[in-house]
Amino acid sequence: MHSESDPNIASIRRSFETLLAYFSVGNSDGVAKHIQFPALNINAQTTAFHTKEEFIDFVDSYPLQEDYSYTKADKVNIYRIGGPIYCLDYDYSRFNDSDGLLSQGRGIYFYSNETGHWKVFSFWNGDRETEVEL
Repeated sequence: MHSESDPNIASIRRSFETLLAYFSVGNSDGVAKHIQFPALNINAQTTAFHTKEEFIDFVDSYPLQEDYSYTKADKVNIYRIGGPIYCLDYDYSRFNDSDGLLSQGRGIYFYSNETGHWKVFSFWNGDRETEVEL
């Protein structure tokens, strides 16, 4: 199926945009509503989140810059991997209250629809070092 005609891609995009909006305002419970548990964080140290509460604790302690205000998705690509599994690959920029660039990075999220809603079951995020004059 061609990606433009795959209705799942539009649903995943909407779910991701909502997740990112919740993350930007620090609403960890809102972010957690878009995660399927157990979930796997595959960053430098792989972490399995068995419960919503474990994940909320992770989001609440996520190391963002002190003057962080919001995250903007610069580029989003969504691909069907196979069966009911999709991959969302995006580049992002993080900004302060003055719209100054703090950092840039990339995220890869794996989605499935086991619960009747498209949710992330595994993810990776990585910031690129950015030299920014404020």
